[in-house]
Amino acid sequence: MSRRNPAAASGATRERLLWAAYELLGEEGMTALTHRRVEDRAGASHGSMTYHFGTREALIDALVHHNRERDHQVMRRVADDLAGDPTLAGADLLTFGWAWATRLTDALLADRHQAICRYELYLYAARHPEIQRLLRGYRNQVVAEHAATARAAGAPHPHAAARMTLALVEGIMMMNLSVPSAAQQAWAPTFMVSASLATLHLVEPPAAPPDEAAELDLPLFEWLDPATGAVARHTGAVARHTETAERHTGAVARHTETAERHPETAD
Repeated sequence: MSRRNPAAASGATRERLLWAAYELLGEEGMTALTHRRVEDRAGASHGSMTYHFGTREALIDALVHHNRERDHQVMRRVADDLAGDPTLAGADLLTFGWAWATRLTDALLADRHQAICRYELYLYAARHPEIQRLLRGYRNQVVAEHAATARAAGAPHPHAAARMTLALVEGIMMMNLSVPSAAQQAWAPTFMVSASLATLHLVEPPAAPPDEAAELDLPLFEWLDPATGAVARHTGAVARHTETAERHTGAVARHTETAERHPETAD
């Protein structure tokens, strides 16, 4: 039996079955989760799956909770590691952010099996609304935790900032799982720190539809006004940058013209 299964030597049949399913999920995918395959991997008697889980759907539900708890363990280890690092006492935001991003990336990418299980469950949820509800609750919890950090860092829209950071982390994980790359992993902390700093300057996010507003924790506005306002702010910012660039271009042109007229003073 795989070394990943700490319940292998115990008499807790349900735990052995759960860990066996977790192993099979990461090794072969969802199609491997049949009652007979899980029972054989766990060394349990036939009929054990029906007794302890009843249905395959109940097993998958348990796997979602199992993987969520393992994710939380990773987050707690990273948080404890950062809190116990004396070199980070009184560190500025950028230094702390770099340490957080580096350690979180290393921790998440260290266990490839766990990451594969996570995305197998995500893909399954795409076709099964009952699993979507479980994952939505889990994701909202993660967002709330990260939003507290974003709020403390001064992000004007902490929940939007947390969702942006989470989306980036998920994307990095998926890219590295599908096409493993040492370069991608090396750049990952930089991407995460850059995105986290960008969240400190987020414009007000567009309004969510009424049925999603509570989930996203965004204020309810008229559909068009916030988006129009955001576009106007961006357009104004672009116009100001363009005006600045034009002034600099004019200044460069004048200096070039002067240098051409007086080459002896160009140095």
